[in-house]
Amino acid sequence: MNNDWDQLRFFLALAQNKTLTRAGRSLQVSHSTVFRKLKSMEEELGVTLFENTSTGYSLTNAGRQLLEETQEVGDIIETSFRKLNGLDQRDTRKDRPCRNRIHGIQTFAKDFSKISREVS
Repeated sequence: MNNDWDQLRFFLALAQNKTLTRAGRSLQVSHSTVFRKLKSMEEELGVTLFENTSTGYSLTNAGRQLLEETQEVGDIIETSFRKLNGLDQRDTRKDRPCRNRIHGIQTFAKDFSKISREVS
């Protein structure tokens, strides 16, 4: 199976939004894209994750289990992406990455490496 973050994003969006249209809007894709991605995921996993009801899509037992196991990870990944987007600021005057942020990250990496060795 192609276990990638993209499939989980679609799964989490439908679990949260309950309809293909709202899930698509939240992901900025069409409802048919959401449908295709989730059908592909279900086929690859060999389980049904959602039931289509008159009030929208509801999770099956397998879907609830997957949601429990991936919700927190999804939140962490989304938060990390938002934080990284903030780090990708460019100095427009020199068209190069902001040196202070890069230096801060490099310093943190060196310090963290020292701490890890001391703890071990």
